[in-house]
Amino acid sequence: MSPILFAFVLVSAEPASAPAEGGDSDIASGLQSEGVQKAKYSEIERGFSLRLPIGMLAYLTQVQAANGSPPFSKQYLPGLLIGAELAYDVLPILDIGGFFYFSNAQGTGTGVIRDMNTIMGGLMVHLSFFHTDRVYLGAKVGVGYGMQDTNVERLQHGLGIIGGLTLEYYTRIRHFSVAIDAGVLAWLVPIPISVALAVIPAVRYTF
Repeated sequence: MSPILFAFVLVSAEPASAPAEGGDSDIASGLQSEGVQKAKYSEIERGFSLRLPIGMLAYLTQVQAANGSPPFSKQYLPGLLIGAELAYDVLPILDIGGFFYFSNAQGTGTGVIRDMNTIMGGLMVHLSFFHTDRVYLGAKVGVGYGMQDTNVERLQHGLGIIGGLTLEYYTRIRHFSVAIDAGVLAWLVPIPISVALAVIPAVRYTF
């Protein structure tokens, strides 16, 4: 056998060098982890959003008549509250925006029946203090201008405030989330203050 042929056989018989230990697996794992993180992030949209709340409210206090007479001698039945909220996500846990609420509560008692119609609009801040990948628990505070009308006395108006807790779930349908709020609405009209407890489910669409 010639020396050249013998050398070629020896070289061909040597095993191929193994790849660096863990090199390819580390790269694949890193790419997979990055892909999962991007997928989770893209499933929750951030930015401008429209929120449509519709729920119930119940007055905890009676309402002062516009002519200065004592509070009405009867309470109001639980009523309907509907509204709209426009907000912008400054941070994943913080959004600011504006709100507009309308509510109606039927009066009870004898004599003249007063149905309470209220309107309130203003600015609000929502901050989440606990969250998982899709569930956010936080608090909401707002201040605005409110009006009350019983269709009997003169229209009353003044400063209004809202506050409470909100629980929100970001669905697997992109752009959509559902939430439920529980809190108070107060109309700072002539004393005594009108305070109502509200429970309000809502649907949110983020553009």
